[in-house]
Amino acid sequence: TIAWLQSVYKLNGYNVDTLNLSTASQIPEDTEMMIIAAPKTDFKESEIVTLRSWLRNDDKLDRDLMVLCNYLGDCPNLYDFLATDYGVTVTDQVIVETDKNKYSSLMGDRMPIVTIGDTDVTSECGGNEVMIPNTLKLETKYGTDAEETGYANYPLISFSKDTAKLAPVASLKETETPVKNIATVDPVGMVHAKKITFSSEHQGETNVIVSGSYFDQQLNMIWPTYSSEALLLEPVRTVCSLGKTVSIPSTSLESETVYFSATETQAISILMIVIPVALIVACLVVFLRRRHL
Repeated sequence: TIAWLQSVYKLNGYNVDTLNLSTASQIPEDTEMMIIAAPKTDFKESEIVTLRSWLRNDDKLDRDLMVLCNYLGDCPNLYDFLATDYGVTVTDQVIVETDKNKYSSLMGDRMPIVTIGDTDVTSECGGNEVMIPNTLKLETKYGTDAEETGYANYPLISFSKDTAKLAPVASLKETETPVKNIATVDPVGMVHAKKITFSSEHQGETNVIVSGSYFDQQLNMIWPTYSSEALLLEPVRTVCSLGKTVSIPSTSLESETVYFSATETQAISILMIVIPVALIVACLVVFLRRRHL
């Protein structure tokens, strides 16, 4: 995942470096944004202190963070930091889509397909569809008016409460995922958290993008029509105030395998089987009638 993300951002003109907070004495001052990609092990308290200090930037803010959560990870310190400082709680519940029109199947797994919300940080990819598997449900503390409290949470991806269910992460290891919890509100899978500060000398802003899924390189290669890379690029472009840029996808030019959802498969079966059979029967009837003229 890290190597793939690096290639995506480098291909689009970003300067990307890898940093190990456990060994680094400090985060380089010229770092504008940090991405925590699919962490499996938790951050130490000292590492959280370093991260928090860098984001606060002597109360000037103007630094940004993206966290792509890993449903297999165990990161209580990191998640507590996100909840405490930015109002985004990462739960241990995975969002499971039950509507066959809203997921594709691959090797027995359901891959939810969701529409990206149209927000300030997704202006160019809002309304597009994205495949976002193994998504941890996120909960938000703040509303969408940062001017009132200095904090705001904006949902970027939401599932439908009418078709999405919740399942404990531990249940994913079982043969069949027991979906016991019913969502009472639209489950959120990706959030944009904003923190602003005002002073007589400076107005600062920090943006934190939290995704309940770390996406998947292989899925992006198989389904390049979905906007996974755009969703990773667009918020970064926007919060870093880079203006309009051209997004260059890292999709392979090799041959692709096409997969269909359950509904698509049923429709194709009708087209491939029912319609040809119907044509054969019609031709046979015409032939027999003409034969007796």
